[in-house]
Amino acid sequence: MMRDDAFAQWLGEMHRCYDLLQAGICVISADDQEEVLFANQSVLEMYECSSWDEFHVLVHGTWTGMSADDFAGLDHIGPDQ
Repeated sequence: MMRDDAFAQWLGEMHRCYDLLQAGICVISADDQEEVLFANQSVLEMYECSSWDEFHVLVHGTWTGMSADDFAGLDHIGPDQ
């Protein structure tokens, strides 16, 4: 059980680090499902979502959902927007 607790703590720390970056980071499963496993705060902001749950519902939890018509290109994202 200690190993799971240590991993959960490490994972939480990694999420906090990724949220500090000014770049969108997401992790997609390397299988046919292409499930979105993680998205940092910048990705949530790109999709105008206030939470992971809202983002996950919006994109149907998949890369395909992220890259469909609701994808905002980099020219639509920035500090002046």
